[in-house]
Order: sequence, then C-alpha cells, then structure tokens
Amino acid sequence: MTPGLQWLWPTPIGLHRHPQADALNPLLVRIFGALRATQLHARGQPPAAFFASDDDLLQRVQLPEWQGFVQFLVASLRDTVSAANRGAWPAGPMQLQVSIDGLWFQTSRSGAFHDVHTHGNCSWSGVYVVQVDAEAQRCSHPVYGAANGVTRLYGPPFATLGGPMSTWAMPTCNRRIWTCHRCRASCCCSRPGWRTRPCPTTARRSG
Repeated sequence: MTPGLQWLWPTPIGLHRHPQADALNPLLVRIFGALRATQLHARGQPPAAFFASDDDLLQRVQLPEWQGFVQFLVASLRDTVSAANRGAWPAGPMQLQVSIDGLWFQTSRSGAFHDVHTHGNCSWSGVYVVQVDAEAQRCSHPVYGAANGVTRLYGPPFATLGGPMSTWAMPTCNRRIWTCHRCRASCCCSRPGWRTRPCPTTARRSG
C-alpha cells in the first residue's frame, strides 16, 4: 500500500509518514521504554511479550518533540477525514475540531498480539508504527514468515461472516474480507473507529 487515501470495501484508510522519523523514533523508543518500566513497577507486573500503557500519554509526556508529534497525528487525521469527505462537504477550507480522547503505546514480541477489536467510542482511530525489525529479519520467522508483524484490516462483512467465532476464525475467513498492511516505522494509519482489526502478531527481537 502506498501513502495516501485508500478506499477499501469502500472504507477510507489514510497512510501518512512522519518527515523527521529518523530523529523522532529513537526518542519515542526511549520514552516508551522508560514509561513501560515505570508502569510495570507500579502495577507489580513482570516484563512480558505484550504490554499496553495507560492511555494518558497526551498529559504524561511533556517534550517539544512530543508536541510536534501530536500535531502530526492531528494533521494526518485532518487530511484523511477531509479527503474521505471530499464531494460531500462544502468546497473551501474548513475549521475542523479534532479531539484525541486517549493516546497510548503497545509493544509486542515473541508472537504476542492484541486480539481482534474495534474502537466503538470514537469516530476515527489510528496507529503510528515506531519500531519494527528489518524486512529480511521480520520475514525469516519459521512459522509466521511474511505475515510476521503485519496488521490485518477487516471489511464490513467480517463480523457477519465470522459471527460469534470471528475472534479466532481469522485464518479460515475469505481473504476478500480483509487486507494485510505491512507495518513500517514512521507510518501513521488512520481509519474509522469501527474498523475491525487486531494489532500485529509479532515475533521480534527483545525490546
């Protein structure tokens, strides 16, 4: 998939890449690593293959680079929504009000993943990929192969076809109801909040 608005099923999927990702992403890795250690200690939890932070990053992180990153997320969402509604909204500039109600980070390795889910309490949701293994290393896994670390985005027929077993019947579903998006660092993917997807199944280096 290339950057820009993608019409799938037809569902708008916006892909955007941060222009200063080479400098930003290592900083985010350090910030998230420190927050993960702090929150694991506060929760009394041992390190594990999957981790999800508290959803208060907007208030917790106070750095100039972070503020620029949040502005990038807002601009990406604005551009996606504007492009998706082109032809339906009046022509000319509009003053959109964007409210981010929750912002958190997740890490996964050793085959860990977030199960199929939606964000039903929001109009749009998005994910920014901070760090993934190199392409050759990612695809070399003996079990997952090229599917290692990808994000599946499911179309509207998925829940109907999968029914009550849609959370575990993914491999047997008709491929036409979903598409795989290969995760790349610095990529922000914006989509409607009701879009069904799991977070990537990833077998990667420790980190």
